Amino acid sequence: MGVEDLKRWHWVVIGLVGGLLMAWVRVEMADSAEGARPEKSISAARFQHALELSPAYDAATKRYVPHVFDVVVSPFANDSQHYRVTGTYLKPLDTTPGFYQPMQFVFIADTPFLLVEEQQRLTPVEDADRTVLSYLEKEAKWHPWVKYRYAWWNEKRWVYVLWTAGSVVVVGGIVPVLVRLMIGAGLARPPRREEEYDLSRFGNGGSRTKAAEAKLSATEMSEEELADLKHREESLSGFLQPKREGDEQVATAEVKPLHREAESAAAGARPEEGKDYGGEFYPTVAHGKPQKRS
Repeated sequence: MGVEDLKRWHWVVIGLVGGLLMAWVRVEMADSAEGARPEKSISAARFQHALELSPAYDAATKRYVPHVFDVVVSPFANDSQHYRVTGTYLKPLDTTPGFYQPMQFVFIADTPFLLVEEQQRLTPVEDADRTVLSYLEKEAKWHPWVKYRYAWWNEKRWVYVLWTAGSVVVVGGIVPVLVRLMIGAGLARPPRREEEYDLSRFGNGGSRTKAAEAKLSATEMSEEELADLKHREESLSGFLQPKREGDEQVATAEVKPLHREAESAAAGARPEEGKDYGGEFYPTVAHGKPQKRS
């Protein structure tokens, strides 16, 4: 079986299996929280402090800009207790007051996500299940300039769903269309046609197929045709059979007995012709002028 002989459901199964395999590799190869901790990054305390500050007036752009923006929280596929937080924050320039330098930042947020006071052990931990997501959600209610996005597509369940669905769409939907286009362009041979088997010829145990019923109905004769055929058979049988008188058959000719002795007597006795016999191994008649017997 070649590629051109595969049905659409074959491609769907291939895409399903391939998508699950790629999703598994994606999850297993994903980095962990410990391996993803950057060497140079801001601390969670600086992030909280910059996030809670009022927007700063940037003299370069002449508009108010939050100290932290473009915040993206991304989960780890194989770790639900840590999150990767990325974004941009404004770093004030010491040499030029009122001017800021945007800088990219990244840090790993642990669970529980401790506040500054809790990190300094000034207050006890209020919520042991607090995450950076719940912290940002609470801050967004108090400060309207706080904006963030959650990369839900990096969750383990969504990795399997998206990769599997994408593989089924591509392999099961697009690839068969490309194969048909290649066949139409003459770049691949057309699929082989499957032989149709008439199962009714193997017995009467199963139901007749539509093709068999149509073939049978095409060979059936009407009542008029059957009556005409019967009349022709009767006329031919009467023509071919010999005439009968009662139950005894009339002989058409009398067979005369043959009597060899009577025929020989009637023909008369002919004189016997002299013959010579010769031969090296067995006697044969020698052709030639017969010799007179004395």
